[in-house]
Amino acid sequence: MSARDVVRRIPTYLVCALLCLAMFDLPSAYAYWRGAPWGVALAVGLFVFPALPVAWHIVSERKAKRAEKPKPKKTKGIERFVFRTIVVAVIALGGLILVARGRVWTAFKSDALWFIPTSLGSLEPDSKLLDKVPPSAQMVVWVRPTDDANAMVGKVAPGTKVTEIVVAGRLEEKAGEAIVIERGDLVIPLIQRVQLMVMAFTAENGITLPWGGSVVSDSNDMKTWSTPGWVKEIGTGRAPVIELIRRAPEDAFIVAVAKLSPQKTSPSTTPSKSHVADDVIAQGVTAVMWARAPHERLEVDVMIEAADEAAATTLLDEANKEIAKSEKTDGKQMACWRTHSDELFVRREGTKLHARMTIDLDGIKGLMTCRRSRSAENSRVNGR
Repeated sequence: MSARDVVRRIPTYLVCALLCLAMFDLPSAYAYWRGAPWGVALAVGLFVFPALPVAWHIVSERKAKRAEKPKPKKTKGIERFVFRTIVVAVIALGGLILVARGRVWTAFKSDALWFIPTSLGSLEPDSKLLDKVPPSAQMVVWVRPTDDANAMVGKVAPGTKVTEIVVAGRLEEKAGEAIVIERGDLVIPLIQRVQLMVMAFTAENGITLPWGGSVVSDSNDMKTWSTPGWVKEIGTGRAPVIELIRRAPEDAFIVAVAKLSPQKTSPSTTPSKSHVADDVIAQGVTAVMWARAPHERLEVDVMIEAADEAAATTLLDEANKEIAKSEKTDGKQMACWRTHSDELFVRREGTKLHARMTIDLDGIKGLMTCRRSRSAENSRVNGR
């Protein structure tokens, strides 16, 4: 082959190279985005290309050679291989796009270079606000003013800044405790106003609240609101549940962790007819949720670890039932949600359940219209 022929075929070579790369990258990036381990994503990509077209080509060529009366070939071996590769690409990529729809593009934008080791480090719970959480806390929420979070919030609500806030709680059979620590005056003044309204309502109706919270510390850079039962425990030691924060990635701007020990009886305090979630929680459960905002895109992950695989399977089945129920009872709202976000998925790995959802900046604004339309519909129904 002359140099001129090679130059003339360069565009064809580039198209073939891009096709092969797409066959490997699109399925593997989608698998990785859906939460598949690195090795599984690699296996998916290599299966689509080169394993599948190469295997088809080798088997077909050997079968043709072993034929009693081989048919004369009008094409070269490389040309037949390219044709088979194109067929595999159309079936594999077309099928993936048909099943996953717009989520393939979202996965590609998010994890196109998933095979390059760029894993994030774990988040360090190094805030002084966390030091004030009482040791007996069962759940903690930490809001962090990261640059990514401020950039995203600033686009959605111009002029708004994220404030560092820590909220912790403890649930018991007959009582509960709560504490809020923040830098500034964003949440605690709101809590105080709501508390006054509730206390006024209960007093008018002859109801006595078992407890009421108050501001127990107010310095220049930190304000603390707590219920009475936790005042003496503030700052006496680190709550063990805080260590779960390390399971979140280092760029998370919201982290919520909870660790509930096994109980002798199920709480069963929800008005729902099904108490599956209560029963699973009664066996003991660990949960970690975090939100990231890379490239002005909101990514939310939830990890729940049940006591055993049976409990995790039961919880997954219940989650799928609730999703199906929402489709029937609130189809319009769910359709609006899917229009502006990537569909929520839930999968199980042993005793762990992992859920993920990704929303871009335009999608966040669109979800606000879903909420407004829902409120308007409720007002119209109630007006009747």
